[in-house]
Amino acid sequence: MQTNDKLINWSIFAALSLIWGSSFMLMKYGMHTLSPYQVATIRILSAGLVMTPFALEAFRKIPKEKYLLVILSGLIGSFFPAYLFCIAELEIDSSLAGILNALTPLFTIIVGVSFFQLQASRQKIIGVLVGFVGLCLLFAAQKKVSFENISYASLVLLATLLYGININMVGRHLKDAGSLNIASMAFVFLIIPCLVILYFTGYFSMDLSTKDVLLSTGASMLLGLLGT
Repeated sequence: MQTNDKLINWSIFAALSLIWGSSFMLMKYGMHTLSPYQVATIRILSAGLVMTPFALEAFRKIPKEKYLLVILSGLIGSFFPAYLFCIAELEIDSSLAGILNALTPLFTIIVGVSFFQLQASRQKIIGVLVGFVGLCLLFAAQKKVSFENISYASLVLLATLLYGININMVGRHLKDAGSLNIASMAFVFLIIPCLVILYFTGYFSMDLSTKDVLLSTGASMLLGLLGT
């Protein structure tokens, strides 16, 4: 039984790795025609619409005094990082963005120990260090390492830092709320702001029937449905 559980867990982990890895390519596809702001907004909006049916249960289960924390979690854990990644990929490769995103566990440990009194076990620290060494090897294996776009790469680092903050905040203040409840409520709160952003970025004025716009929109929606 334990062997089957481990196999299932590793299979889920592998599937998540493929999904998250493909997210960076989908961003590039989306920005073939759309702006980074439009791609990021469609990403969040798509996730919000899919999660809406689950939000009704979330509003019943999550105490009202924690609503602001849930909204904050949605902002720093999904909303802002989505824009940071898309803007960064204007100038850096999707592969580099994916590699830098692997710093999330390191930032999670650093933020947790520094601000959330996290007691990091030796096993966790070793795991993060091994991951960091792997990250350095991947970075060194790049055929051409350039620091010309360091400002754009720093946006990815900021996004991973926000991920680390959000993980610790949820673990400390929302751990009993349930991940599905947190996600569904957070994304539902973001639906209206996303519609407003799409309007002001001129998305609804575009010819939405053209092939290029449809493909970029589809890639952005798939990004939201899977990666977010």
